[in-house]
Amino acid sequence: MERIEGGFAAIVHNPINQTNTIHLSLDSGKTRNAIGGELQPSWFSLLMRKTGLIKSSDILSIKQMGKYLICGRSDGIFRSADGGKTWTKLVLPAIENYGFNLSVSGNVIYVIPNKGC
Repeated sequence: MERIEGGFAAIVHNPINQTNTIHLSLDSGKTRNAIGGELQPSWFSLLMRKTGLIKSSDILSIKQMGKYLICGRSDGIFRSADGGKTWTKLVLPAIENYGFNLSVSGNVIYVIPNKGC
């Protein structure tokens, strides 16, 4: 869970299809809405992941930086300026990793690649 302006964002794991989704609540948890549908893997990519032909694209973290929501996935970092309706992948140097740990301080985001165990 991550505190955001007006409420909180939570990453929820679905054990059936092994995916993570982002949910926002702006009313102290009374209701929550799933966002970031375009961040979800397609059924085809889920099938290919099970065969080992492609890597996972799990949602690992969510942060707010000013008006932006920042989402760390195992295949990159994405930014939304419209509350999670649309997402843009940020261009980063190519490195082999297992996702990104994110930390925000004011208007600066710190990105640390997770190299795994």
